[in-house]
Amino acid sequence: MNPATSYLARASQPPILLCFSHLRWNFVYQRPQHLMSRFARVYDVLYFEEPLFDASLKPYLEVRNEPDGVCVLVPHLLSEQRGAHADAIQRVLLDGHLADMGAGARALLLWYSRL
Repeated sequence: MNPATSYLARASQPPILLCFSHLRWNFVYQRPQHLMSRFARVYDVLYFEEPLFDASLKPYLEVRNEPDGVCVLVPHLLSEQRGAHADAIQRVLLDGHLADMGAGARALLLWYSRL
């Protein structure tokens, strides 16, 4: 894709705002939820939560669209997948979701929330 085409593709779709957070979206409505809900008016907001470790047969990414326009992403990993291995699996799950969205041709902003 040449630079002019890339610019036009990015300009025709809203940027993606990817928020990494340790808080669960539905735990308590706090500052991160307030900010991301407001940003969702302008950006495609992805809210990436900490993983859940459960008895699923294989790792997967739960994708949940909230009424305020935020898309909540919850990685589900196997109970024995912790540490560096968990990080690598989450990366694969997130990269796959971004590819499905066509994120390669869009502006991507990262937000890390620890409060």
